Amino acid sequence: MLDYTKDAISYVLLVSADILKKNSNYFCIIDSKFGDGDHGITIEKIADKIQLCVKNWNDETFYEFMNHLGFEIMQVNGGSAGPLWGMLFQGFSQAFKDEDTMTPQQLKKGFREALREMKDLTPADIGDKTMMDTLIPAVEAADEAKDDILLILKSIEQGGKAGMEATKSFIAKYGRAKSYGEQTIGTPDAGAVSLYLFFKGLLEGYYKLKEC
Repeated sequence: MLDYTKDAISYVLLVSADILKKNSNYFCIIDSKFGDGDHGITIEKIADKIQLCVKNWNDETFYEFMNHLGFEIMQVNGGSAGPLWGMLFQGFSQAFKDEDTMTPQQLKKGFREALREMKDLTPADIGDKTMMDTLIPAVEAADEAKDDILLILKSIEQGGKAGMEATKSFIAKYGRAKSYGEQTIGTPDAGAVSLYLFFKGLLEGYYKLKEC
């Protein structure tokens, strides 16, 4: 098992940020069908924040870094994505106030804390065609995984993917897309897709670390 320390966490976050940037146009295409068409622009700004905060990560503990990153992301303009993603990171940070490395148990707790914070911010649930359709099953899958970081990240990716794919069959219940009703069936939610690809990036980053 890799020691999930500052350097490893930084690397994995950068891989995820790169994946988000590479897919920013795709996010806009999805969002343009029933939304404002700018989700990819907002996600690219979030990826920029991730890259900048990683670059400037010096003496901050993991908790301080992740909490600060969440605060910076909250400042991103562009609808609800900034506050939601920011709260996601700040919630995740709560599991690491007393530790500066990541154990499998802490990783699970971090995702549970992230979900708890998100539920305080949004009433959206599974079936509402939002990023929560990706987040909730991802966290549930993580909790059921064995206490191994690779297996947890695999479970997060698999659970998140299943939730994201399911949004194709849902009717949008939030945002501008809500007004299109059943017309939204057949198209995945852009927020669910972007969060899934972030989770996919965490797994890909971990695989690349193992190859080093």
